[in-house]
Amino acid sequence: MFERKGNIRIPPKPHINSYQHSSRITELLCVSGIIVINRVLEIFGFYMIPPLRKVFIRKIFFEFSFGKENEDYTPNKDLFNRLKHPAELFYLANIYNWDDGPIPLKWIVESPLCSEGTAKLIFWRAAPDFYLKYSLSDHSSLNEHDSGVLNVLEIIMTRFKNGTYNQYEIEFDPSLEIEGIVTKEPKWEVPSIVYQKVRGANII
Repeated sequence: MFERKGNIRIPPKPHINSYQHSSRITELLCVSGIIVINRVLEIFGFYMIPPLRKVFIRKIFFEFSFGKENEDYTPNKDLFNRLKHPAELFYLANIYNWDDGPIPLKWIVESPLCSEGTAKLIFWRAAPDFYLKYSLSDHSSLNEHDSGVLNVLEIIMTRFKNGTYNQYEIEFDPSLEIEGIVTKEPKWEVPSIVYQKVRGANII
């Protein structure tokens, strides 16, 4: 119904759900609060991922294939693309269960948001000594999972060579992850840079 004011029809005011309105205000205040908190935390070398973002990442990507052995289940790239900060990629890489397969790991190391710390974390979690026995150009003797992991390692090394990682620095100490390299006559060389500690923000 339109109200009339003289010869002018005045449209009715839109109905605003008070609950939705207050929820949106609360959400905006929370986001603003996190931004302010992180500005302070970064002075002391920390970055805090908002709790709801952690819940989202864990819900979508942590053990996403478990209980779905009889299904043709693949992770959702569109949901991965909702990650908007290098710290979120590091958090995902850190909690990731490799039994879910290498596809999300490949998305991480290909992403422009991937930092050096995240790449080094994934490199050492991949147990690279096993893959040194195989050529980067010939995956024919590997199963699908291991072929995918070797591809991830190749992408990591290529990006280090080209210097194309995100410049946001995330703290990572490879000495806490490094395993011994014992393979004789390796098919490729482990780059020295993956042994180097990264100084940056501690993700909380």
